[in-house]
Parts: sequence; structure tokens; C-alpha cells
Amino acid sequence: MPQAFSNRRFHLLNPAIEFLPSVVLRGVRHSNLHYAVEMVRNNIEAYLHQLQQALPYVPPIPVEALYSLHIAQDYEGMVQLIKNTMNIDVCLRVGWVNSGGRDAPAWIELPPNMPFYGSSAFREMTITMFIRRSFLEQSTYDQAAIVVAHELSHIVLDSIGHPLRREEKAVDLTAMLLGFCALYASGCYREETSQNGTSIRTLGYLSQEEVELANQILAQRQSGTKTKAALLSHALRGIRARICVRSSGS
Repeated sequence: MPQAFSNRRFHLLNPAIEFLPSVVLRGVRHSNLHYAVEMVRNNIEAYLHQLQQALPYVPPIPVEALYSLHIAQDYEGMVQLIKNTMNIDVCLRVGWVNSGGRDAPAWIELPPNMPFYGSSAFREMTITMFIRRSFLEQSTYDQAAIVVAHELSHIVLDSIGHPLRREEKAVDLTAMLLGFCALYASGCYREETSQNGTSIRTLGYLSQEEVELANQILAQRQSGTKTKAALLSHALRGIRARICVRSSGS
């Protein structure tokens, strides 16, 4: 993870971007389904384009350590590992919520004037994140991880003054960019079967379809980047070979 995010100025591509929830997609007539999917894809691409102007794409983080910490119910260790993985160098205080508070599994309190990422003021400040114990105890390791990553992504976007910092879907996409794309794929939507039937549990602000589209777009962009790098490397080898031939012949 780079030591600093870009501090370039931003201009919001489309301040009125809207996303279609999965329930809407399922209700679209077949003749309009292609258009609806393309509209969602265009919106996801627009958000990712905005975010990638400042944020790097981080390969999916290793899950073994997260899984082990979750099994051991070392939730503080999970938070610390995710914070370190995202390279958020602040003093993070965690409030473990038993009851009350907001109607959410977790939330974070940000200062009204966030210091810029990487500055001494940023490193010296203390931020409090609240997490419900009941949520952690009832969740799988990937569900717990993406909730923590989402809240920490608020710090990232606020600290660089990104125009999408108040867009919750963009916050989820930020967490996906910073190493949690695979965990979003496995944890954002889950069907759970019990004696009472099948229930669906969703997490985050992106629909299942939007998470799948984001992962496809990120995979395609990474593949394209690797292809360009391979072509450049091949071209450079050819240039070096020609130089060597000319040098030996002179």
C-alpha cells in the first residue's frame, strides 16, 4: 500500500449518479434488462474512475489471518489487521456496543475538519469506531471484515477530501479497491437456511449485482494493466537486444 494517496483536485463526474438495487433489476422486463444492466455498469465505472484518480488498486488481502482471528473471537485483532492493511496511520479507538446507538452494525465518528492523509495532524488524531458485539458474534469473518473496512474507508476518503466521501456506495467501492473485493463478493449477500426456512442477509450499500460488476471491472482493468506492462517489457528487451547487436558489430 502506498504511503500516501493522491492529493489532486477532483471534479465530480456526475453528482446525480443513481444505482439500481438488485430488487429493481429483478423486476425489469426482459426487453429492458440489458439497458438496466448497462446503466448500472456505467454508474459503477464512473464511481471507480473517480476513486482511482486518487486511490491505488490493492490486490485482495490474505484471508487466513482474518479467519483465524475471527474464530478466536479476537475482534480487536481483526480491526487492527484491517487498519494496518489499509495503511491508516491514526490512533483508532474501538467502542464495543452492547445496546443502543445507531441502527447499524458499526459506525465511525469523524472530526468536522479532517487533517490531510499522512500529515502529522492526521497521525496524531484519535478516531472512534463503534461496533456491535452481537453483529460480530453472529457474522462470518468476511462479513465482519467488510463492515470494518467500510468504516475505515470513510477515514480514507475524508482525509483526501474526495467529492464522493458522502456517497455510501462509493465508500464500499473504496474498500473493494483497497484489498477487500473478494470479501465483498463472498460476504455482501448470503442465503442462510434454517429450520424456519431460507433467509437472505445483505451487508453494505452495493447490491449483489453491483459488487459483481465492480469485481469484473477491476479484474478487466488489472488484466489490461498487466498486458500493457508485459508488452512494454517485451519492447524494452527488443531494444536492448538491438543495442547489444550494434555494440558488438561496431
